[in-house]
Amino acid sequence: MKTAEHLRKYCFKPGQSGNKNGRPKALFTKADVEVSFQRIATLNLDQLDAIIKDPKTSNIDASIAAIWKRARTTADYTAMEFLLSRAVGKVKEEIDQTTRTDDSVVKGVPTAKLLELVNEDPDKKMA
Repeated sequence: MKTAEHLRKYCFKPGQSGNKNGRPKALFTKADVEVSFQRIATLNLDQLDAIIKDPKTSNIDASIAAIWKRARTTADYTAMEFLLSRAVGKVKEEIDQTTRTDDSVVKGVPTAKLLELVNEDPDKKMA
């Protein structure tokens, strides 16, 4: 598709980037969330209200306080999980992947017989 002549001046020149400043830095880090959550998690509801309403409170503290207050007052486990997973990290799940080492997958049927059944021609059974 050709660019119309009157729009050509708005196109990027070869080798020119469209984002001169690059990707913006994160507003806060995981460590910031962890520190803020540890400070806020032990506060009572009145103290949480004070943090939420204080215009000098940082956005991260106000957000965590609001989510934590909602989680505590409504027993919102999704909100609790959200905060904990970001402040502490998700719990690693362990999965047992042991395999059987005995001679047969189907109890009482030898492996040789199972292989024979698997490799058997299905058309022979019909005849």
